[in-house]
Order: sequence, then C-alpha cells, then structure tokens
Amino acid sequence: MHCPAKLNLSLHVLGNRADGFSELDSVVALIDWHDELTISDYEGDSPSHGDVHFTSNDPALEALGEDNLVLRGIRAVQARFQKKHQTPLVFPPVHVHLEKCLPYQAGLGSASSNAASAIKGYYKGMRRLMPELKKLSSPELGFAGASVGSDVPLFLLEKSFIHMQGRGERIQAIERYVFNFQEAQLLILKAEHIAISTKDAYAWVHEANAYSTPDRNFASLLARGYPLTDLTKYMHNDFEGVVFEKHPELRGLKNALLDAGAFHAMLCGSGSAIVGFFDRDTMPSPVERDLLATSLGVKLWQTTFL
Repeated sequence: MHCPAKLNLSLHVLGNRADGFSELDSVVALIDWHDELTISDYEGDSPSHGDVHFTSNDPALEALGEDNLVLRGIRAVQARFQKKHQTPLVFPPVHVHLEKCLPYQAGLGSASSNAASAIKGYYKGMRRLMPELKKLSSPELGFAGASVGSDVPLFLLEKSFIHMQGRGERIQAIERYVFNFQEAQLLILKAEHIAISTKDAYAWVHEANAYSTPDRNFASLLARGYPLTDLTKYMHNDFEGVVFEKHPELRGLKNALLDAGAFHAMLCGSGSAIVGFFDRDTMPSPVERDLLATSLGVKLWQTTFL
C-alpha cells in the first residue's frame, strides 16, 4: 500500500482548544511521493509485538516499539473491533513491513500517512481472516485514526484535495471540476541537518500569537478548477514566520526556489521541508535540479499532485 505525503496549500492556526489541541483550518493536497506498507500473514514462531511482527528498512522505527504510529494504528482498529463486539477477541498474527522513503520532521505527514495505511490495510486483512468480525463504518475508522494523530483522518479519506478543520478530525473532500496538470510540478527541498518537531512548531506559533483567519474562497475556487497560479494569495502558512525566525536558512531555501522560477514557494506544514510550485515551462531540467541541490547542500525531490 502506498502511504502518500501531503502538502498544506494553506495552513491557518486559529488558536488553542480546551482539549489541548490547536484549532486549524487547512487546504491539503496529497502528492505522488510515498512510503510503502505491506501487511501479510505471519507464519513465524514469535511476533515482535504480540500478534504483530513489525519490520522496516529504518531500524529506528523498529526500536520505537508500540510507540510507532503503524502499531498504534493497528491497536486502534483492534480497540474498535473489541468495542463493537463487547467481548475479548484473539487476532491472528500478521507481518507488517514499512519501507520508508519520505523524510522525517519535514511537515509532509509521513508518519500519519503510515498510520492511515496501517488502519485501512489491517482492517481489510482482519475482515478477510476473521469473517465473523462486524463491519466498522467509515466514521468508526475515522475515530480510530483521530485517536492516533490529528492528520490521520485526512489520509483515510483517500482524496487528492481536502479541506481540514478542527484539530484535523473535520475533513471534507474538495472535488475539482477541472485539473490543470501544468500546475502540478513540485520541487521539495530539505536540509538534512534541520529537523523540526511538530510540538515545538506549535509552541512557537502560540507563543508569538501568530494566528490568522482563513479565506473561505480558497477551497471553493480550487474546486471550480482555478489554477494555483491564480490562487497564490490564499496559500499562506502560519508556521512560516516563526519557523524562519528560528531557522533563517530555510527562508534562503524558499528564495532559492523562487529564483529558480517557482511561481510560489512555502514551508511544508510545520517544517522543515520547503516546496516550490512550478508550471511546465519554468520547471528546472534534471541537470539544473541536481546543480540546485548541490549548490544549496540539500536533498531535492521532484513530484506532482495525486
């Protein structure tokens, strides 16, 4: 299963909530860049986590144990099944392998996407292996996702463009009537030495009172097929100012993408990756992209919207 990354095309923090989370309003797009999650029957002697044998090409994820969001997603599905049946259930062992490609602490939502794929894949697998299990509704799976992380429900929706509100649990697909693939050229840069925790980034926003009010026109104009070149004034990220203050070199990466021909560039989520939006005519060639990455001392990826 693909675990796609996401881009926040707009990201407004509206303030603190009584439950300790932050109130958000964000237009999100999924992009064609992903990790890979595989769930299969396990035939070994002793799974590493009770009924789940978890492996990854990244040993650090294996070392997380039950704190890994993939395991937490599976446990959330099991809890929902238990609640549905109101009786103890014994789940058959499975092997879960995560092939990690997306960078960490980049603002691309990779861990949440991993959790969402685990929720979907494990649910389907258990329904196949245990036909007696009662069906879980989409809202029930959404609640399972929200219990793992605020970004998980948007990946469960499996839509390319999404309007996300609340702490992330209120999501609505943005169905585009027209899609202009000329706007779908993306370059993403990440400095390897900069990693930003989401918790820290939110703390910086709240300390600075760096809140803003979303413009409701953005989602509707996007749905009507307006190209992003006409919508850049709506593409705002409240994290950008506070993150750039802490890491001014990221502002330099944003400017480098604009100098390279991007019609817009911005911080990805809470950071630390930077994305540049190009049309087909201004996208740097592969040679130019390699030179750009070398000159800036960063990793660079070219991708598109899903």
